Amino acid sequence: MTNKKTFSKNVQTFVSSIIATSFVAFTPVAAVSANTLLMLSDDLKVCSSENQRFCTKEGKESFSDDVKQKAIFDITSEALLRVSEYAWTEQEELKKQVADILKAVKPKFENKTLTERQFVRALRGVSIEVGTETVSGRDIWQSLYEFEKRNLFDLLEQKQAESRSKRKKTEVNWAQSTNLEATLAYQKLFDLSVEISGPKRKPRIAVVTGTDRDPYARVDYYLGLFEQIGFEATWLPIDAAMQTAITAKEYEKSSCDSLEEFQIKRLASFRREVLYPDLYRQQVSECKKSSPLIDTIKRMDAIYIADGSPLLSYHAFYTPTGAPSESLTKIIDMFNKNEVLVAVEGGSVNAITNARKPLSILAGAVNEINTIVPMSFASGHDACSLGADCIALESERDFTVVESPILPLLPFGIVDTQVSKRGKQLRGLHAALFSDNQRIFGLDDKTAVVVTNQDNNLELEVIGSGGMWLFEVNRENNEGGVREFTSHYFTHGDHIAMRSGGVSVEFPSWKYATQLNGSQPQVTSAQALSRNNFFKLNEMMCQTGAKQALGNDRINEQDVSLSIAQSSSALARLGVAKVRGGEFRVCSLSQVANKLTVSPNL
Repeated sequence: MTNKKTFSKNVQTFVSSIIATSFVAFTPVAAVSANTLLMLSDDLKVCSSENQRFCTKEGKESFSDDVKQKAIFDITSEALLRVSEYAWTEQEELKKQVADILKAVKPKFENKTLTERQFVRALRGVSIEVGTETVSGRDIWQSLYEFEKRNLFDLLEQKQAESRSKRKKTEVNWAQSTNLEATLAYQKLFDLSVEISGPKRKPRIAVVTGTDRDPYARVDYYLGLFEQIGFEATWLPIDAAMQTAITAKEYEKSSCDSLEEFQIKRLASFRREVLYPDLYRQQVSECKKSSPLIDTIKRMDAIYIADGSPLLSYHAFYTPTGAPSESLTKIIDMFNKNEVLVAVEGGSVNAITNARKPLSILAGAVNEINTIVPMSFASGHDACSLGADCIALESERDFTVVESPILPLLPFGIVDTQVSKRGKQLRGLHAALFSDNQRIFGLDDKTAVVVTNQDNNLELEVIGSGGMWLFEVNRENNEGGVREFTSHYFTHGDHIAMRSGGVSVEFPSWKYATQLNGSQPQVTSAQALSRNNFFKLNEMMCQTGAKQALGNDRINEQDVSLSIAQSSSALARLGVAKVRGGEFRVCSLSQVANKLTVSPNL
C-alpha cells in the first residue's frame, strides 16, 4: 500500500512536467448539422436506496437488505491512524487536535456507524484540554477548510460490502419515483436518444461522473437509473486524475498504476480504491488502453455529464497543458454532426460555454450595480491545478469566472444555474457585460431545457415546474449606475426560437393570457433583488396581468430602483400543466423591459 504521507516522486515529476507546458486553446469544430443539448437542474433525482425522499411507500419497501446506504462513518482504530498519518491537511497542529477530538468522541459511538450529519454534530459537541486551555470541537471544525473537511470524511468513511469481495450497490426504482419533473426530463432524454439510435436497438448512453471530487460514488445510481429507463448504460471513467494519468503515459508508461496518487492530488479524494475497488480496477484498465475511452464514445448515442463543478469538468476534459483531450474532441465532433446527444446536469451546466465568446461562472455573488469586473482566469488550469485549490476556489465569495471554453456546446450566450433560488440576476448581467455576450441563459430548479442548434439558429423546449430565464443585454444601455435588459421567463411546454438576433415563443394551447378584473393591479417590492424576490415580482406581475412592477433595494450602501414593464410586444401566459397524473401551475413572460438605476447619493 502506498504511503499517503508523501506522494511518489515520479508522480510529482509527471505532473510538474506536464503543467509546465504552455496552454493550448480549443478550436471548435464547425457545426455541419443540427445537434441537441439537454440541460438539467441538480434536483431531478429519482427514487433510490440512498435517496428515498422521492419514493412512494412501495418504492421504499422495494429495496433489498443488502443495498448501499448514504456514506457512513466510524471512528475505528484504523481510521484514527489514517487521520494521524495521512497528508489530508498541511496544518499539523490542527491535525493533532482533530485526532484528539476524535479519540474523545469515540467511546460515545462504540460499535456504531454515523451519517455525515451525526458525525459533525458529535465532533462539534466535544471539548478537549490542550495544555492549560480548553479547545472546542466547534472551533476546530470551523477552522477547517472545505477540502480538509472532505478529506477527513474520506478517511473515516466505511466500506459497505456484502462480503470481502463484493461491495454493496445503490438500487434505483424508476417506476416508484414521485419526482414528476425528473420523470419528464429523463423520459425526454430517452426519446431524444432514440432519435439518434433508431428504434431497432436500445439507445446507448455513457455517464461521466468525474466532474465531482468522488468519481465513483454515483456510478451505480446512474447506471441503474438509465438501464431501468431503457438505455444500454456505460460508465465513462474520465476525471482529472484519469486525464493526468493518460497524459503522463507519454513520460512514463506505468503512470496508470499511479492513479491512486493522482486522485489525491488532482481531486483531493482519498481511499477511493478501497471503497470502490471494482470501479478503480476498471478505470486503471481503461487508462492502460492505447486509445482510452475513444472506442466507448464512438458507440454512444448520448453522453450524460453528471452534476459536479465547472473546474473539475475542465480538468476532466482538458489535459494538464490546457489542450482539449482526445475524448472531448471526439465528443464535440460527434455532437456537431448530431451523432451523439449531450446532456449536462446541475453544477456542471455552468461549464457549458459559447465557443466564440467563452465564459464560465465559477463562484461568488454580485451585490454591486456599477462594477462589471470579476476575478477572472484565462483557463481552468490557471484557476487551479490541484483538487484542494479547485474546491477552495469554488467556495470563493468573490465573483469568479474562467474565460476559456470548457464544454463549447452553444453558438452564443452563457449559462448560469439556480438563478431564481439564489437571486443571481445581477451576477448574470455582470457576466454578460464582462464577456460581451448579449444573452445569458438561467436554468432554475426542477427544470430541464432541450436546446437544438441548426446552423446557429436555436430551438428550445422547457420541461418541468421551474423555468428558464433569458436575459438580453445591450452594452450601450448599461453605463454608470444604469442596467437595462430585456428578460424572458419560459416555462413548461414553451417552444422558443432564436434566429437572426430575435427571440420568438410558441406557447402551448393550455396556457392563456391573464384576464384582469377591475382596476390595474399594482405590484411592488421593497427588496427587489434580495433572495428570490426578483422572481416573485415577475411571477406576481404575470399572474395578476399587471403591465408594470416596481421595486427598490439597498445594495452596497446605495439605493437602487427597479422598473419592470410589459411593452406592446410583451407576452404573458398562465396555465396548469397536467402530466403523468400530476400537475403544476406555471407562468411565462417574454419581451419584458427591465431598468435598474442607482439613486445618486445626496
